Amino acid sequence: MKPFPGVKETLSVLQQRGIKMAVVTSKKVPMAKRGLQCMGLETYIEAVIGCDICQHHKPHPEPMEKALSALKLKAEECLCIGDSPFDLQSGQAAGCYGTAAVSYTSFDWQEILDEGNPTYILKEMPDLIKIIDDLNNKH
Repeated sequence: MKPFPGVKETLSVLQQRGIKMAVVTSKKVPMAKRGLQCMGLETYIEAVIGCDICQHHKPHPEPMEKALSALKLKAEECLCIGDSPFDLQSGQAAGCYGTAAVSYTSFDWQEILDEGNPTYILKEMPDLIKIIDDLNNKH
């Protein structure tokens, strides 16, 4: 199993720059961690928040709030990246600075745009590096 093109390289660059990252998923934590290991991504992710450790699920803010707590970050310091409108809605409900939709998704793209209302769109994962660089240069 391989991650989508550019994901591993992007996560590596972000990690080298001190960007903290978590995965918030509808999977249970052990399954999500196994998936990260299979794709060689586990070393980039500091926290995994699964459906098995939340009372409420996306689009509720609780999963994102748990990730923020695990990373010891404030919502306004974070971007929520997602491939579903529920990911983006959860990030917005948690107060994240912004959200970014990835173009590789099984969800209907128009549904993501209409219901998720992303701040940014990632046509490919390396686009995230430029967005974060631009945001960090503004502050």
